[in-house]
Amino acid sequence: MAIKSRGQIVNQTDIVQLNVNFYDSQGELVDLPNFPSIRIIQPSGNVILGPTASGVYRIGVGNYGFDYSLGVNSSLGVW
Repeated sequence: MAIKSRGQIVNQTDIVQLNVNFYDSQGELVDLPNFPSIRIIQPSGNVILGPTASGVYRIGVGNYGFDYSLGVNSSLGVW
């Protein structure tokens, strides 16, 4: 099992680290009042997760993450 980031080739059973930053109108990182909700969509268009904030974690000010484990039978393609 490998942990991968955006832009890397992922294989079935890898963990993909999804990260997002939120900025205010002055371009400064800012925390949200609640954790953001995510949704993960398969290449076929089927929603396989979400919308949910469960599993989302705060990395730092305005920066949130979610670790998604690809299953053995995960579809190949752009998610």
